[in-house]
Amino acid sequence: MATRPLRKIFIVRLWHDQEGQWAWQGEVQFAETGETQRIHSAGELLDYIQERMAGTSDLSTLSSEGLR
Repeated sequence: MATRPLRKIFIVRLWHDQEGQWAWQGEVQFAETGETQRIHSAGELLDYIQERMAGTSDLSTLSSEGLR
């Protein structure tokens, strides 16, 4: 029997600041639990995802350089 790949769903929402300038402002939601976290950087986004994926059997797709 083939092993199914690990899949988790995250919803990411990003928006402009009040002056219309691009900045890392937004939130990420873990669809499995509905938990939502505000984010202000790409690092915060990756940290959140890595924390939710911790304890799973395969983290090979996550790295400090980003998602592969």
